[in-house]
Amino acid sequence: MTDRQQGRMERDSLGRLILRRVTVSVFSLLMSLGWIALILGFDQLGVVLLGGAVAIGVVGAGLYEHTQMLEVR
Repeated sequence: MTDRQQGRMERDSLGRLILRRVTVSVFSLLMSLGWIALILGFDQLGVVLLGGAVAIGVVGAGLYEHTQMLEVR
């Protein structure tokens, strides 16, 4: 493996790590805010926040899986 290929692999793995951490952080924040809103009686806001958290989780997982598939190639 050349130095160029090694550098690209390190950048790709760093990008995946950042993607995973950002996704988990945003997911956790939206889940927490959604449950707090539901507990405080803001039903519609809570449902929207929880739905957003699920959407972020699904999209983030899909992107992460896609980047792993690209690495295999």
